[in-house]
Amino acid sequence: MVNVELENDLIEFKARLEFRQDEILRLVHEINLLHISKAVIALATADLLHESVAELEQIFEKHK
Repeated sequence: MVNVELENDLIEFKARLEFRQDEILRLVHEINLLHISKAVIALATADLLHESVAELEQIFEKHK
């Protein structure tokens, strides 16, 4: 049962990660249109990745 719950949590996480990836691509497109520094892209990407890693750690901690 735990494996099923973990699998479901990971599937949901993957969907959220794909949404974040779409957010990043949208931001990159908008930033390129506005000619904003690539540092802004890097910071936005790093922030979203940090959130994703923290979320994944919580999932695995929950299923320990």
